[in-house]
Amino acid sequence: MSKFEIEFIQEADIEITEAYVYYENQLNGLGDRFLYELERLINIIIKSPNAFQIFNSTNKTRQVPMDVFPFVIIYKIDKKKIVFLAVFGTNQDPVKKVR
Repeated sequence: MSKFEIEFIQEADIEITEAYVYYENQLNGLGDRFLYELERLINIIIKSPNAFQIFNSTNKTRQVPMDVFPFVIIYKIDKKKIVFLAVFGTNQDPVKKVR
């Protein structure tokens, strides 16, 4: 059991839903594969949140690339809470990535 509280900001939830719908519309079951990969990585983050490098030193955000899909999971550790800020498509403008 994680010693951290977990929070997904609304924008991250929206990005997850949009990605799921997009992939499911491309191929039946692909959206489910996206969610499976996302959940696998989120569980790794929850078990070892400090294992991933800080990519923005100003707001201490970290990112984890997805293996199969062109997305990164962006999160930060806020005391005893892991806050998931984005599931960011790497085809987007990188300026939008920093939250």
